[in-house]
Amino acid sequence: MSFKAIHNIVILVPQDDKIGDLIEAFSKLSQYVQEHEPETLLYYAVQPKDRNQLVIVEKYANESALKSHAQSEAFKEFGKAISGILQTPPDIKTSTFSGGFEARSHM
Repeated sequence: MSFKAIHNIVILVPQDDKIGDLIEAFSKLSQYVQEHEPETLLYYAVQPKDRNQLVIVEKYANESALKSHAQSEAFKEFGKAISGILQTPPDIKTSTFSGGFEARSHM
């Protein structure tokens, strides 16, 4: 069986005064993911400088890992928590690894 990782980039745009609430909700979710989803290989967010956005970087070991993540109670709670604070629907970009490395992370 071959290793077929799934990479997602998710862009969330909150209402102007809600970036803190969005970051708090993501932090809660990411803690759950780290503790309970071993096949979620990368899961972090960055906030572009001078932009009202949160960009989430995700990497799943396989389709099953992504499906488990999306069906978790923690993810559903996150969805409820952010549903009223986003300006636009989440922009999800499923991607293919094209080059580079991730081994020297110091997050």
